[in-house]
Amino acid sequence: MLSKILFGIEVVALIAAPVGYLKLREYRAEQFFDKGNAALQAGDWGQAYAYYQEAARRDNDAVKASVACRLTLCKDFGLGVAPAAQIENCPLHGDAFSDCLVASKVSAKLVFEAAKQRLADVGSTDLIIWVATTYLNGSSSQSRYNAVYTNNYLTVPRSYKEAAAWYRMAAVRGRLDAQRQLIAMAYRQQWEPSPEELPSAWLLNMKDMLMARILLGRRIAAGDEALAKHPEASDWLLAAAQNDNTAAQARVAIKLAQGEDLPLSQETATRYLLSAAKQGDETAKQALIDRVTEMSSSDLQQFPLVLTWVEALAQQGDYVAQGCLGALLAKGQWDEGTPEEQVTYLRESADAGNADAQFTLGIRYKVGDGVERDRKVAAEWFQKAANQDHARAQYELSECYKMGWGVPQSRELAETWLYESAKNGNEDAKRELPLRLRYKLH
Repeated sequence: MLSKILFGIEVVALIAAPVGYLKLREYRAEQFFDKGNAALQAGDWGQAYAYYQEAARRDNDAVKASVACRLTLCKDFGLGVAPAAQIENCPLHGDAFSDCLVASKVSAKLVFEAAKQRLADVGSTDLIIWVATTYLNGSSSQSRYNAVYTNNYLTVPRSYKEAAAWYRMAAVRGRLDAQRQLIAMAYRQQWEPSPEELPSAWLLNMKDMLMARILLGRRIAAGDEALAKHPEASDWLLAAAQNDNTAAQARVAIKLAQGEDLPLSQETATRYLLSAAKQGDETAKQALIDRVTEMSSSDLQQFPLVLTWVEALAQQGDYVAQGCLGALLAKGQWDEGTPEEQVTYLRESADAGNADAQFTLGIRYKVGDGVERDRKVAAEWFQKAANQDHARAQYELSECYKMGWGVPQSRELAETWLYESAKNGNEDAKRELPLRLRYKLH
């Protein structure tokens, strides 16, 4: 019976021994890990490295990532013995790196300073981005990284210039997240890069980002003709214009003036044309004035700034703007300025061939409004408008020939123009024509 009991104890011992051994190894791994942390906190990188090596020889998965992280830091920045290939492949990712920094109030500062000295030439891109993020956020950041280096008393003043420089180090090594961050900084005007510092290729890589499309549009507006030939150039310009970039608005306006169909409301298109016209683009100015000339009274009320701009140009002697106001005056859509100014504006429009302005100018000379009364000049303007089938001018010209006002009296020409006026819809001519015919018959 006793032999059976002893045999059972032996069996249990054999089974328990590996478990106990494994527990001992786990305990020892944690023990060496804690000792390494203590050495790191004391600033003794060599001793920390030795303890971490002992911990790394154990099989405890719970501390495996953190041990590897600490070993890499000790080698890279404490002892300086890691070759470049090991630095590039070091497993500093996410929480393992954060956990490593929390180990010591001193280590974060030491790592940061060492990183600044060495990572420009060699090093993990994760560490490069960490340095960049430190400069980007400064001590005011509320991110996970801030919790790490605040706990370690690492206070770094915010510097967008330094942040951009470090992000570029990672970006040129292919880190897309660094490229995205640089694009965001450029968009927010935290960084004013040259095309060499922020290559268009990076923007094209990220053209799914609205910020990248806006920056592409800004570059086209600034004169990048290579990007301007891209099939999506108009979309990028629109993105920049809608982001209130005036240069992009001007380029969009020019495209509109050249007849390109763009998905814009009338209000937005008019605003962009005004922006371009104010910058001195003649094509946009003419397109805007053409648009104003064709507007209804209700449309003009929606764009008071445009009308104010046209008025200012007209007062400065711009004949195109004066003609625009003359055309609006002739349609009864504008009635500002002195009578003399109005006559000047009407004449510009009339000389440009506007039949309404020619007729209105004829009336002004007929009655002496803003000019000296002159029936001959009035008849000349009525004649020009009548030749363009202006029904009211044709009726006035008929009256001139009927009464001999400014032209030789001619019953035949009076009847001819009266007939033309009636044919073109003038109600006065329609009522008078039968009376003239009855008179002629008798």
